Amino acid sequence: MNIHELMTDRADLAKTYAADGAFHSAARILSDLAEKVQEHADYCDACLAEMMARVPEEDCPGHVSSIMDPKVCGRCGTHVDSLRPE
Repeated sequence: MNIHELMTDRADLAKTYAADGAFHSAARILSDLAEKVQEHADYCDACLAEMMARVPEEDCPGHVSSIMDPKVCGRCGTHVDSLRPE
């Protein structure tokens, strides 16, 4: 489930609890959702920072796994398959 589907699902569930008078349960669900959204935002920030800091392959100080894809260098964006001999 992607973050947008999770937000919709959790908000709908919180509304249902609140409509039944279970406000503490609704608040707990929304609090948990806020934590998940914050984690997702932090992940997006880290991915963006990694992409903005990329250097040309010839200037790469050493290949390391990307946050988004372990087969892509987080420093220069080179895919490991392109480094294998033919």
